[in-house]
Amino acid sequence: MPTRILIVEDDALMRGFLRDHLARSSELEIVAETDNGNEAVTLAKQLRPDIVLMDLSIKGMDGLKATQRIKKSCPDTHVIILTNYALEDLKERAREGSWVQASAFLAKDEIAKRLLPVISSLIREKKGK
Repeated sequence: MPTRILIVEDDALMRGFLRDHLARSSELEIVAETDNGNEAVTLAKQLRPDIVLMDLSIKGMDGLKATQRIKKSCPDTHVIILTNYALEDLKERAREGSWVQASAFLAKDEIAKRLLPVISSLIREKKGK
């Protein structure tokens, strides 16, 4: 059974890149895409993806609030935050305030080399439970 992924990204080019990048693995299935945080929450509740790729700067509800709501209604769904912001600042803020329950943070300039390994790691972790 493939790992089901929801892509939440407001940049159409980046969304296309993510789609093409994930298509390299027959073990991954993109179940939906959106550029809107409110829609992301609704789609996550309906589709129950295994993983959500979440941009921080999206229309409607921002990526942090959307992640919080997704984790509240879908606690077994992993959320990978995709960002152009400094990762260490985000990770520190997350530790201090626990304002988001993301499974991983990934800089957009590292997606090409790190996204598939991060997804594989989360899948192994989930299967180990």
